[in-house]
Amino acid sequence: MSTCELKDIDPEDIDDILIRIEESFDTKFPYNAFENVMTFGDLVSAIEKNLASEHINNCTTQQAFYKVRKALNKMNFKQEVKLDLELSIVFPKRGRRTRIKEFVGHLGIDVSILEPHKYLVNTNLLVLLSGVIFLFFYPLIGVGIIGLSIFSLRVMNILGTELRVRNIRELTELLMNEKYGLSRSSDTINRKELWGVVESYFRPYDLTEKLTPDTKFEWAK
Repeated sequence: MSTCELKDIDPEDIDDILIRIEESFDTKFPYNAFENVMTFGDLVSAIEKNLASEHINNCTTQQAFYKVRKALNKMNFKQEVKLDLELSIVFPKRGRRTRIKEFVGHLGIDVSILEPHKYLVNTNLLVLLSGVIFLFFYPLIGVGIIGLSIFSLRVMNILGTELRVRNIRELTELLMNEKYGLSRSSDTINRKELWGVVESYFRPYDLTEKLTPDTKFEWAK
């Protein structure tokens, strides 16, 4: 029995994760689909129960790789496309945004590959924190700082030039996790892959142990 608990994940976090999973699988879960979820195993089972697509036992990352390779071939990319090929070679700094826009167009999947530089994000978060502090002493100034910080974060996300993933392998995994339905060649799912896809949405959280079916959420007490 696992002693790991998802203590840093509250219902609002789960709601956000489920919205992203709905987008990935191009579905909509019933409002009461997760009312009895107490463990990670419960969550995966509830998601699987509410996915109507036919099961076919083939590899989604492989299908995503074929789509990526086909898109790069349409761009007349000269090198052999392999899983360990660095994206910094495929999309060099000069003209990166333009090349990625062309790639996404050929791919036919609206996936976000770029992000702002981490030091810019961290600096902006410090500004946001200062705005919160100002709220207690100079409310109008605090509101202005917070509004400017939120606007800056949105602009940075739109204009970011840093690659979210390092190579073709990670790009195909990103496609499988965030655009599962579009990564497959037919309107099907491989239910054996479902655990890994759901688990990927919990990786940003500080987990001390590997997720198991018995891993409890904070509210399961």
